[in-house]
Formats: sequence, structure tokens, C-alpha cells
Amino acid sequence: MGRPKRLYPLGKYRLRTPKVVDKEKAYPVELEYTWNGQVIRKTTNVFVKVADWN
Repeated sequence: MGRPKRLYPLGKYRLRTPKVVDKEKAYPVELEYTWNGQVIRKTTNVFVKVADWN
């Protein structure tokens, strides 16, 4: 007997940065979640500097 399918997606916030990071530039925060085996990313229209992101 398997586990029942989750009725809602679980996600996390991530900072979308390039490989070479500019410390003075603010980058967008995205909500990234997995649903039915697909990774879905939604923008939050919030911009944060790398030094302020944990």
C-alpha cells in the first residue's frame, strides 16, 4: 500500500542569481515548488541583495 497523494504543493523561496554575483545588485526572489513531478517557479516581485539573503 502506497502513500496517498499530497493535496497541496510544498515549496521554498529561492534567490535567482547568476553564476557571477554582483554584490550591489538586487536579484528577484522566486517561489519554487514541485507538483506532480514538475518544478514550478513563480516570481514574487520582491528584489533582495545577496548580502541580505540567508
